[in-house]
Amino acid sequence: MRPESGRPFHVLMYLKWYHYKIQLGISRFAQEAGWHLNSRAIQYTGWKPSDWIGDGIIASGEPEVIEDDLSHLPNAPIVSFGSKPCPDRFMVVDHDEEALDTKVFNYFRQSGYFRFLLVGTLKSKRRGSYIPKLIKEHGGACHELHTIDDFPHPWEQSRLQILECLKKLKYPLAVYALTDELAVGVIETAVQAGIRVPEDIAVLGVHNDEFVCNSVRPSLSSIDNDLEGMGYEAARKLHAAMTGQPEPRISIVPPREVVVRESTVSVGFKSEALRKGVKFLRERFREPITLDDAAQASGVCKEYLGRLMKKEMNTSIHSELLRLRLNYACAQLTNTEEKVSAIALDSGFSTNTAFYIAFRRTLGCAPGQYRSANRTDREVSPAIRPGSRQ
Repeated sequence: MRPESGRPFHVLMYLKWYHYKIQLGISRFAQEAGWHLNSRAIQYTGWKPSDWIGDGIIASGEPEVIEDDLSHLPNAPIVSFGSKPCPDRFMVVDHDEEALDTKVFNYFRQSGYFRFLLVGTLKSKRRGSYIPKLIKEHGGACHELHTIDDFPHPWEQSRLQILECLKKLKYPLAVYALTDELAVGVIETAVQAGIRVPEDIAVLGVHNDEFVCNSVRPSLSSIDNDLEGMGYEAARKLHAAMTGQPEPRISIVPPREVVVRESTVSVGFKSEALRKGVKFLRERFREPITLDDAAQASGVCKEYLGRLMKKEMNTSIHSELLRLRLNYACAQLTNTEEKVSAIALDSGFSTNTAFYIAFRRTLGCAPGQYRSANRTDREVSPAIRPGSRQ
């Protein structure tokens, strides 16, 4: 299907479930492809596109409702978000929920947490479902709390549920809230009850909504599940369909990195020396610190701290410091326009040469190549884990 000569593709965003990052991704592709993008269905709740005629639709919501609302456009390709069964003519873009849960689990375990609390809603089905499996495989304890509904309605009942649950559990505790809004509710509930965040409970949300995460105190750590990348991928798939290009029916978008803020800066290891050492590394890795500095902060000698890290984290002091610096550099390469030389110094490396050598040895490519690859497909390489070859 191609539009008339000289006319841009007319595309409708029919989003019943909406996040501004998805619209950003769609809009970015639309500008690149020269689309005419109709966002009326986002702006006017309840509007049905019975009078709209165009070339393709990007939709979210209940598939049967979407199909009924768009029945007058039987030949227009549709790309939908989510995992619910859809009519055959729908193409689908979905999260990789298993990869999301795995990143969250690894992040908390690297910080020494063995007790987990999952906070979701009664509507939560897949997200968080892989955490109990990982805990069964690697050890630990997992508790699940399904609140009455999404924050904030009816929030008082949910707040009481969360408070009762937090008071029963042992600390330190890793709390994985399945949306940023729920995570904010957990933080507010805990702080009002005198439960310390992150010293008693470390709280992590999902979506990395910068406005939400930075508006609460302590600020909220969150995993970026790449909603913008999902929007961009949906638009790309739709364009392929509108131009007659072959395209798989389903695309799975992997999550990006955990964005660390104040709500998870604590660590949960039993050893006080290890907690202090790891906390020092994570707070000061961008500075010209040494292994002796980390040992001094932990209160033990360098050799003993190294043995603790090897036993509890399967890594060394040097490897953990290098991992933190390279993960930060990868995020900067992907998300900013800073020069590589500036990123090297900002990440804690003493020279550009040291940065290039460490980067290529660990990730198998030069920093510029990494930036180009990840800017093109919006897919971030897996974070470097403690114990990996460095």
